[in-house]
Amino acid sequence: MIKVRRLDHVQICVPVGQEAKAREFYGGILGFQEIPKPESLVPNGGLWFQAGDVELHIGVEPMDVTPSKRHPAFQIENVEDVRRYLEQNGIRTQDEKPIPGVTRFSFYDPFGNRIEFLERTPHELKQKIQERFGRNARSYVTSQVHAGGEDLNYLRKEVERTGGQRALDVATGGGHVAHTLAPFFDRVTAYDLTANMLESARDFIEGNGIQNVDFTQGDAESMPFQDESFDLAACRVAAHHFTDVRSFLHETHRVLTPGSRFLLIDNVSPEQDDWDRLYNEMEKRRDPGHHRALKKSEWLRLIELSGFEPVACRVFQKQLQFDDWCDRMQLSEQEKIDLTRFMLDAPRGFRDYFRMQTDPQDRIVAFQLPTLYVKAVRSS
Repeated sequence: MIKVRRLDHVQICVPVGQEAKAREFYGGILGFQEIPKPESLVPNGGLWFQAGDVELHIGVEPMDVTPSKRHPAFQIENVEDVRRYLEQNGIRTQDEKPIPGVTRFSFYDPFGNRIEFLERTPHELKQKIQERFGRNARSYVTSQVHAGGEDLNYLRKEVERTGGQRALDVATGGGHVAHTLAPFFDRVTAYDLTANMLESARDFIEGNGIQNVDFTQGDAESMPFQDESFDLAACRVAAHHFTDVRSFLHETHRVLTPGSRFLLIDNVSPEQDDWDRLYNEMEKRRDPGHHRALKKSEWLRLIELSGFEPVACRVFQKQLQFDDWCDRMQLSEQEKIDLTRFMLDAPRGFRDYFRMQTDPQDRIVAFQLPTLYVKAVRSS
């Protein structure tokens, strides 16, 4: 059930104020190479070393504190699935401070020992995303599913009531959200991992005479913007590609001013665990860049844990034409046949949940995909 790839790091502790002595011993005498800590963890104090293939993390705390920060950390696969498995078996888990490129949590064994499980961002997945979306960038600009829809109308109604100075569109794709935000904000930043996507979005937006949009390339999980740079952030139908949703939410919270709005729209997975796994497998068979669509309950929990207050939540049913859905990813005819077989072999309840429509030749014509809209406010 739990596939451990390697021991990632071990954390030990020294008394408060003893970092210099620890540096002299572990760096000077033992010869371990000191490595920088992620910025989010620097305020905690302590220091990190590389010891062969394993990192040694040295924290600071009183020596008699209970429970202690001391723990081993194992790098595993499918960290979110493992977390759900542990919680289903009555093991309480807890979030750790976000680190860009890492999804992690910790828990205690029955004897009070702290254990950390983590999964590092697969670089290959982000390369696949850039390759796939780079090839298909233009099709996302012209796609009717992305260019319109009830969710985009709902977003427009939200921002036209109260605009602002600076807005951020995370993972802009074809640029439709940035295009929608532009009339109501002084400046809008369209942000995306893929250069070709940004080029297509620029052609679309500036081709319509809009001149107040900036285009920046980068990762949603590690943004280059300063703290409190924006008074609105939006992310539409993209987060299921993110390998570390917690880091994305942490970064979004960081770049927003207190009291400002975060608007999230994304495909959501069924709450039923086996259907959740089936749906995400279905998406991965079509799109290798798909990471995981979360459940509604997971999104609301993570948004709240990230320092946002969810103030509105709504689910839309998005009608998708099967051929159009496949053609955007340039699937071959054989890949379409295999995907059709996978979807129709699923349990009847699963097919009914997605309201799959077939023709007399038992080919899938269309289906509906639940899409979540959440409006949240950054706590001050």
